[in-house]
Amino acid sequence: MEKLSFIKRYQRCLSVLPQTALIAAGKASFAHASMQYNISSQRLIRQFDRMTIKTPKVLPEVLAIDEFKGDAGGEKFQTVIVDADNRKVMGVLPDRKKETIISYLRSCDTG
Repeated sequence: MEKLSFIKRYQRCLSVLPQTALIAAGKASFAHASMQYNISSQRLIRQFDRMTIKTPKVLPEVLAIDEFKGDAGGEKFQTVIVDADNRKVMGVLPDRKKETIISYLRSCDTG
């Protein structure tokens, strides 16, 4: 069996096509890009939802950490990390454990 990097196993559509369609959707809309590339807008939206956007996280001078009652992943509480100076949410952690917070902070740049 021939291995092709742009087709996943059991895949019916090329993975290159949705990527170019997503770029077009970024310039116009999902509906416009789906008509242009002859795929459904729902497929484009699902592909967009699967994307992970990597942005470098730089720790601000003032960091606010708070917990809130939630229901994610079987945990009763989650943690929100906020840039207190700019009032922007930097991240929402799945629990309030010390190890999770330390792991998140270590993943950030110190600027």
